[in-house]
Amino acid sequence: MRWRVAVRVAVLAAVLAGFARADDSLRVHFIDVGHGDCIFIQTPDDRNPHNNSKQGYRVLIDAGEVKYSRNWPVDYLKHLGLKRGDRIDYVIATHLDKDHVDGLPIIYDTFHVLNTVEPGYAYGTTQAKAFRAAACRESLEGTTFWRDPVKSGLISKLGGKLHLGDELDARLLFYSANPGHGEDDTRTNFSSIVLRIRYGATSFLFMGDAPKVVEESLLKLYPDTLLKSTVLKVGHHGSATASSKRFLKRVSPKYAVVCAGLMHGLPKAATIALLSDTCGAEVWRTDDHDKEEGKDSLTAAGDDNILVTTNGKENGLKVRWNRWN
Repeated sequence: MRWRVAVRVAVLAAVLAGFARADDSLRVHFIDVGHGDCIFIQTPDDRNPHNNSKQGYRVLIDAGEVKYSRNWPVDYLKHLGLKRGDRIDYVIATHLDKDHVDGLPIIYDTFHVLNTVEPGYAYGTTQAKAFRAAACRESLEGTTFWRDPVKSGLISKLGGKLHLGDELDARLLFYSANPGHGEDDTRTNFSSIVLRIRYGATSFLFMGDAPKVVEESLLKLYPDTLLKSTVLKVGHHGSATASSKRFLKRVSPKYAVVCAGLMHGLPKAATIALLSDTCGAEVWRTDDHDKEEGKDSLTAAGDDNILVTTNGKENGLKVRWNRWN
């Protein structure tokens, strides 16, 4: 009889532990990969696999450039508790520049990616080819590679919803599989996926490297209710090619996050001024400590990770550093 009691106690303890780990928070990690983008999203998790909400989805947007980020995205995810072979529900490659996709093959080699999303633009750099090869290998294991989200059927049209649980409103607001602007080495920015996620009273707008022409398209395509956002991931690392005054006024962020490093002189001071003065946004940057003595572009990554958490309520958002290394 004692062993039966012991088993029941153990089962009850496990169940209670599961409930104790339930988390209503949406967590957005802006991972410092030097010059480049890498964002990891953890959606709320109620530890109930049988409903259609708060399922604890994991979404990775871009993964930086290996030369500067080294193995940092993988190390960061392991620090969060992910182990080799653990699932990532979505990898979203906003576009195919090396400072966004070069680090993704390592992600596929380490974790199990269930869905890959990218614009579908035919861009043939070494890094783009390596990313696509890794995504195709993963798709042979029964996962899904959504190239050109509308054409492949992931969404029915621009602005379509990406399912991340009933509690979230996640929309692909823009991308282009056939960008018609700029030279070959910059045109890929015009293909950038723009993603907006709303959780209750809090919303995030992830701009990739989308330039001002894309911002103008967004202003024409969507009402204020689908653009105004609490947190803005600033477009194109805070360069002068993005973040027009008109667009920033419509988005009106309370917080602005700039993913940048010691390259290309970004972010531009004029962009930071616009964010602070025009919007009154509190600006957070992944290059915050990069100008410390002894650092260069190869050693600047890893110490300026930014974590945003929200329970979806009006005053339930917190921004803090996650400088665990």
